[in-house]
Amino acid sequence: MKQNHHDTIISAITNHSDLEAGVYEGGLKIWECTQDLISFMCNEGINLKNKTILDLGCGIGIVGIFSLLQGAYVYFQDYNPEVILSATIPNVFLNVGNVENSMKTSKFYSGDWQSFLVLMKNDNIKFDFILTSETIYNIDNYNKLYAIFTNCLKENGVIYIAAKTHYFGVGGGLR
Repeated sequence: MKQNHHDTIISAITNHSDLEAGVYEGGLKIWECTQDLISFMCNEGINLKNKTILDLGCGIGIVGIFSLLQGAYVYFQDYNPEVILSATIPNVFLNVGNVENSMKTSKFYSGDWQSFLVLMKNDNIKFDFILTSETIYNIDNYNKLYAIFTNCLKENGVIYIAAKTHYFGVGGGLR
């Protein structure tokens, strides 16, 4: 009997697994580099007001919520629909406060990066900033990630990647 994604996520959490490649990609965990990315943006005084942001691999949406609170328009993307529905959307509504305004300034997507790229290209959507934290842990996904960077960033856009030097046991990292 095949487990559905909901059961697989519950299994991953119960077994204290941060991820199961292609099934559960760790979206319910707050990863360490998320705080580093937000701290960097605050320290550098990066202006997000009226900018279009992609929070790529958003998980529970902390980076995107930070961006919304700065006056940005945010596209939240995560691999698992269960994460978007049960964690990201409620977290946005709880932290931004104005549900009606949140609906105007937020969009939510789930699925593989390749299918997300197709949607963005079909709608000709490009971003001022692509923000991503802890998403380069699997080298098998680098081409998909690069395709989003090269196809979805505005001409003068900026990408901020927060990551560890090495991800033990999964092979990715900044080296």
